[in-house]
Amino acid sequence: MSFLILYNYDDAMYRIKIRTIITVLLLFSLGLIATAQDTTYFPTDSWRTASLSDVDMDESHIQTGIDAYITRFPHVNSLLIIKDGYLVLENYYNDTNGNTVNNVYSITKSVTSTLIGMAIEDGIIPNLDITLSEALPQYFADTQFPDKANITLRDILMMRSGIGWIEIFQAIEHIKGEKDETLAMLENPMIARAGAYWNYSTGASHLLSAIFQSYAGIPLEDYAQKRLFEPLGITDWYWREDTQGTNFGGSEFYTTPLNLSRFGYWVLHGGKWDGEQLVSSDWIALTTTSRADNTDDYAYHWWIYNHEGVAIFTAQGFGGQIIMGMPDYDLLVIITTNPDFGAPNRDDNLDLLHTYIVPAINGTGR
Repeated sequence: MSFLILYNYDDAMYRIKIRTIITVLLLFSLGLIATAQDTTYFPTDSWRTASLSDVDMDESHIQTGIDAYITRFPHVNSLLIIKDGYLVLENYYNDTNGNTVNNVYSITKSVTSTLIGMAIEDGIIPNLDITLSEALPQYFADTQFPDKANITLRDILMMRSGIGWIEIFQAIEHIKGEKDETLAMLENPMIARAGAYWNYSTGASHLLSAIFQSYAGIPLEDYAQKRLFEPLGITDWYWREDTQGTNFGGSEFYTTPLNLSRFGYWVLHGGKWDGEQLVSSDWIALTTTSRADNTDDYAYHWWIYNHEGVAIFTAQGFGGQIIMGMPDYDLLVIITTNPDFGAPNRDDNLDLLHTYIVPAINGTGR
């Protein structure tokens, strides 16, 4: 009724306004004007920003949680939240910023896993079932390491190689890089049959980088630069290597919080970036959802959980470095820290997600 009354106004300016409104609505419907729910956006140049309330998140509830979290963990350097393609929270602490480069430690493992998938799809690495003796023949000459010859790439990605490794002690020596770290890993005794026992191992992750280099003839970082980092716009990074020029597969990748957000957003969207499928969505699904047979929360160098039935994938590094992605909510959370005494651990970060960030979606903070 009100429309009929308005329509009867003989006012040129009014008709212009009506046409403008109709045009804007049409552009929205065609996707030519971005909205907070537009999930096809990619930050090819920089992130678009919005407030938490713009994406229907309860700002007060999230701020309460963050205030308590930062008070408890003053070593946190950055906390970013990306929702529906918008950077809705970007907090930095301790004189850092979005371009501060730091070691992301075992987040490196998830980066390495992604690159292994790309190398398989590019035909550089044959498949997931190649064995160590096939991939690294130089270490198995003259019947060396016969007990490790049949360990597969899949076993290593799922942390069930069976090679003995005490993470809390051996990783510290390993990342010094003072020797051939591939050889040093293979010199460890077997403690279980390959595939039968889950054991977290930075040394095993190093074998992935060695396998790639053996097949490709170049270090993993060279491949990463062209195949992944350049397309994602990731700059300001470096990757340490051992005495053989092999990049550490499980740690020692240095980059920025904003770079981590690009990498995480790419995984959140199934390996697609700005219309280009850089790795198949099948690989992303496999590596971020397929649990090892004997652990509930580890896939192919990614940690996986759920919150009230909603899937979460995470890449985690020593001292509380973490990428947390929830595809069902188009939500990404990035945290980096100075990994000193008292830094947050995985459970602390997941509690922040579960208690404050997820409940704030759609303004439902409680």
